[in-house]
Amino acid sequence: MPRHWTQGRDENGINWIACTEADTGIALPPIRWADHDRPETFRGLAAKQEGLAAREQERLLRALLRLCVLRYQAEAYRAIAEALAAGQTADVQAIVELSSREAEP
Repeated sequence: MPRHWTQGRDENGINWIACTEADTGIALPPIRWADHDRPETFRGLAAKQEGLAAREQERLLRALLRLCVLRYQAEAYRAIAEALAAGQTADVQAIVELSSREAEP
């Protein structure tokens, strides 16, 4: 996904940089700094954002795993219902495996 970076300086001499990603619509609002700002400030901000991104990635992974569990439960419940309706409760595993294969892309 190509990013398009733009940089400039406003009428007050404050620098800015922004980014957009056309494919996803992600847009980074302008980040501003002055020529006299300390590099440590922005190193600290970079570290903070990296930490936030890592925590968000972990949270999203846990959410994805929960989503998978919910879908598997739905498949199992559906298979149990079909097996009970057919009077074939010994075949729940076969039913759920068959329905799982049919649901795959």
